[in-house]
Amino acid sequence: MLTIRQKKIIRLLEDNSGSASIDEMLNHLYISKSTLRRDLINLEKASMVQRFHGGVGLIESGAMESPISKRRMQNLAKKSYIAHVASRYLHDNMVIFLDSSSTVNELCPIIRQFKNITIVTNGINIAEQLNFYQSIICYICPGVIKHKSLSIVGQYAIDFIKNFTADAVFMSSKAINKNGIFEGDDAQALIKRTMMSQAIKTYLLCDDSKQESSGFFKLDDYKAIDTLITNYPLEPELSKIINEQGCQIITT
Repeated sequence: MLTIRQKKIIRLLEDNSGSASIDEMLNHLYISKSTLRRDLINLEKASMVQRFHGGVGLIESGAMESPISKRRMQNLAKKSYIAHVASRYLHDNMVIFLDSSSTVNELCPIIRQFKNITIVTNGINIAEQLNFYQSIICYICPGVIKHKSLSIVGQYAIDFIKNFTADAVFMSSKAINKNGIFEGDDAQALIKRTMMSQAIKTYLLCDDSKQESSGFFKLDDYKAIDTLITNYPLEPELSKIINEQGCQIITT
């Protein structure tokens, strides 16, 4: 398990496009060079970072958040299919939370078909897409930008979301497995938890690559989700766990 200081190192690297110099990390973390060196050695042993002369870089893994530009192109047909299935739960005059995920990004062009829609999002990529549709009112959260994911996180964003009550939240996750729903980091998970708490219905959009994958931080159990929308039947054991917790699974 990572220490609080090691989590800060990982977050700093994520927010700095995946790498940073030793001097940059010392300036941001306010720790000694020897302490930083010990933490980096332990993170390297855990295959989470790779040290190089004068700096360190992230080693991308299933538990880490990859750049949104890369995620947009992965499993694009599956994400588009899931978005079209999810659109069945849209209607006129809705207030909707959207996270910053690449799967939810595919929902944006469909939303324009509906009238009097208000969106609240922490996704810069989502707001950029919706900017083309003047009939949609879009609120974007204030807070700290995560450059790789083009999302906004932090306490300002959480407090902003609490000002709204939404008909639904549409979101994705890093992983789904028998232990629950997981995110790539705690900052994203806390944003999504807040959206869920302020929404009447919660829809989780996950393609089959998320099944039995791994994530860094647990978002919640399936009992917190109303409907899980995916493109392919889940493994029987996982489906049983999800159904027993009262979450509906939609594949077609």
